[in-house]
Amino acid sequence: MFSRKKPFALVAVSILLLVLTGCARIYFARPQPTKGMVLRRFPKEITGIYSDSVLFLRLRPDSLYLWETGFRLSTKDPGKGEVQIRFASPYYFVNFRDSLAFPVFMAWAYDNKLAVYMLCGDARSRTVISRAAKIDTLSREKQIYRIDPTPDEFDGLLEWDAWDVVGVLEKKLNQK
Repeated sequence: MFSRKKPFALVAVSILLLVLTGCARIYFARPQPTKGMVLRRFPKEITGIYSDSVLFLRLRPDSLYLWETGFRLSTKDPGKGEVQIRFASPYYFVNFRDSLAFPVFMAWAYDNKLAVYMLCGDARSRTVISRAAKIDTLSREKQIYRIDPTPDEFDGLLEWDAWDVVGVLEKKLNQK
């Protein structure tokens, strides 16, 4: 069942990813990629349980669980307890909603693994990102930035290799 600890989980994920990657936060103004196909369900071949030494992820056909906190897949902008998944081959883009905008993670499923990526806001990464899209500073002190790329600019983020690896999770069990 879905936990009532969703706000804590999203904050915990953000803090964990910040600690793991040591980078500032980049948010999107809206779910991405705008031309990606919104999924109602995860494809059967990627459902299952994935983990590494830090992260635990369960993909069910209609939901995503991060540790024990569940997020239902939504075809609209995600609200509380929801996540929107967009597919732009070969990547899955996981769009969460928080008070500022949309944290977006990119995932690539291959060989019973799930590589998870995010955009970092450190100076080097911002230079790379700015080649593709304009960056707005939401808080210089807290190192929080937002971008609102056009579809072509989003493609540029992929071409410029702006996404940093958060982790590569091994598939432990298939979902039944």
